[in-house]
Amino acid sequence: MGVTGGSRRLFLPLATLTAILVLLALFAGHARGFIRTPSSSPFASSKQRTRDDQLLFSNSQSSSSTSTSQEPASPSWTNYSEVASFTRPVENAVLPIRLWHLDSLKVDKTFAPIWLASAFVDTRPRLVGASSEVALLAVGPTALTMDFSFNETPLVCYIIVQPKGRNSKTIHLTSRAAIAALPDAHIDLKKWAGVQIMCPIPVDDAVLESADVLVSLSTESHPPPTNVFKRAPMLPQFDPVAHKEGRGTGAVCLQPLIGNTYAPSMRDFIAYYETIGFSDFFVYLLDPAPETLAIIRDLAREHPGFKPIRWGLHLDWLDSRSPYRVDPRDWNVQGVPQLQAHEEYQYGYSGSNPPKQDVQVWAFAQALSHHDCSFRAKLNKNRWAAMVDWDEYLLLRPPSGSWPPPSRGYEDSLLGDWARTIDDEARTSLLPSAFLFQSAFLCPLCRPTPHSSSPQPERVKDVMSEIQVDLAHPTPAIPSILVSPVRQTRWFDVGLRSKAIIDVWAWYSQTIHQVVVSYAQYAASRCEAWNVGKQEDECWRAYSNYMRPSITLVQPPQVTNKTERIGRTDNALGAMYHLRAPEVIGTTLADWERRSRNEGLELFSAPEGSAMMDEVRVEEYQWTERVPGEADLSEGFVEDWTLIETMLGFAVSTVKERRLKPLRRWTGHEWVGSASSLEGAGGTTFYHWAGLVAGLLAVFHFVGRRLW
Repeated sequence: MGVTGGSRRLFLPLATLTAILVLLALFAGHARGFIRTPSSSPFASSKQRTRDDQLLFSNSQSSSSTSTSQEPASPSWTNYSEVASFTRPVENAVLPIRLWHLDSLKVDKTFAPIWLASAFVDTRPRLVGASSEVALLAVGPTALTMDFSFNETPLVCYIIVQPKGRNSKTIHLTSRAAIAALPDAHIDLKKWAGVQIMCPIPVDDAVLESADVLVSLSTESHPPPTNVFKRAPMLPQFDPVAHKEGRGTGAVCLQPLIGNTYAPSMRDFIAYYETIGFSDFFVYLLDPAPETLAIIRDLAREHPGFKPIRWGLHLDWLDSRSPYRVDPRDWNVQGVPQLQAHEEYQYGYSGSNPPKQDVQVWAFAQALSHHDCSFRAKLNKNRWAAMVDWDEYLLLRPPSGSWPPPSRGYEDSLLGDWARTIDDEARTSLLPSAFLFQSAFLCPLCRPTPHSSSPQPERVKDVMSEIQVDLAHPTPAIPSILVSPVRQTRWFDVGLRSKAIIDVWAWYSQTIHQVVVSYAQYAASRCEAWNVGKQEDECWRAYSNYMRPSITLVQPPQVTNKTERIGRTDNALGAMYHLRAPEVIGTTLADWERRSRNEGLELFSAPEGSAMMDEVRVEEYQWTERVPGEADLSEGFVEDWTLIETMLGFAVSTVKERRLKPLRRWTGHEWVGSASSLEGAGGTTFYHWAGLVAGLLAVFHFVGRRLW
């Protein structure tokens, strides 16, 4: 059959358009990471990926062991370029590396094996004229937890200092390591322990400030191989004058994220802590699910103080390995590095049974990440850090009774203002270096008693009426921390579920629920080794003059019965409200987001939303069924409006912002309709499919033209 001239004229533009589409799709696919090595292809199965990664890892280890088994006359660690090529840059990631060479050196099993997690150059010893120290955070045998002193070890720090400048000479030095266990409340559940290793670095700070510092460990007679070093960024110089005046900003340290449990409340959490003066958020990521990643990506782009950090669990620590919810190479979070296949294979996640295994992984992630975060906060020039979880809300109640709406960019944190009013001593002398908060479970699902003798305060009623929110019949769109005033009556004892805000410069170590060793105590124990001509008590006083080594137990609101309320006080109050059953609230919020969007319902006042919330709410006596195993709940409940009344500024700003922007930005379900967020949710993306469709169209037209 012949082809008419009109058909030919139509075919040429179509073929040209198709070719353009193919080129655009290929370009987009390349820019989005579509063109990859075969082992990391988005269409490769997870098992194939794992096999290929393992092969690459085995090959790299094989070549490494071959090179390190020999002992050259000139130790290879003196070759800065070679060591630097193997060492990852300073980045938003904690990726432990095992010191494999210690296994063959027959080091005392008390000190091996060891995995280096992160390293920093600590400038605090300069206050008494000592050299700065390299602080190594590591994981080692649990036998180290039996000794909290700062002992010399058979290990030596190998330190490379490469100053900036074309003709600068590389400095190589060794330094005797002092090691101490990091206290851990969950050590009985773990095979390994967190440790901190300190090594003096006798190099002028003016040189260190602009230098590349690399550090590793080995014995005195056997230098380490070139592929087991960590880079150590230098902390700012400690400013004793500003410290004594109480100036400084606050950071929040958050345990590694797993799954989607907290996705719907993450934005509320950050806005809440901004209200009370925190400006920076160190968010560790272990195994986030797609909805969580969608929010993490947005916050990393939008929020200047949001700092996501990859947390890698070394395979040696796991009894079994489970696949990630989203492969870390598909996270695409701004600031978080993407690893090569042979690097990625060294890290894993375990979600297997029995539950003890989950606890072990969680404990590894939480305890060591707190110490890493403490150093990152100092590196970021923060003064304070709150060590909390995503379902824990600290109440800092000022004497005035409430906080204004949140804002960003505090030059000096509101925390200092609050701390000055905590007690009479804080008003007239150095601020305490730690504030310890007792905790209680808050029940967002509990329905307040209709005719309670502790009714909703008039001020709360007025503000909620102004923003058109009914707390008696809330919709799921209301921040979960404001939904209900019901909490358990008794505060947990100190040390049991308590959390702290610490002065990160004033402490050497802390546990999950307490602070333990002050830096003044550490300095006193190391004073002789520092060789600065001072006695222990002199070093102690030098630091105590600027870092008050004391812990203040913050007075919690004492609502002892339903006829009492907390009003204005002469001193500040504080407590930690532990939100229970957040996954129920999160699921309900996500369902409400979809329904309100599809049916055009008002977020905060629609009766359909209140009905949905009523379906999941329970009476106080039913709470123990929803939170099994919590014996303390049997002691009764109280309606405590203190937190809601204190945080009215947060309530107003959050509700107003939610009315202006889609609710799905809070729930994490925006990823369903976002091409840029689909990547990582399942491997193939919008761009990949676009390339495939365009390619098929090109083939169709090519074949059609030949047949024609």
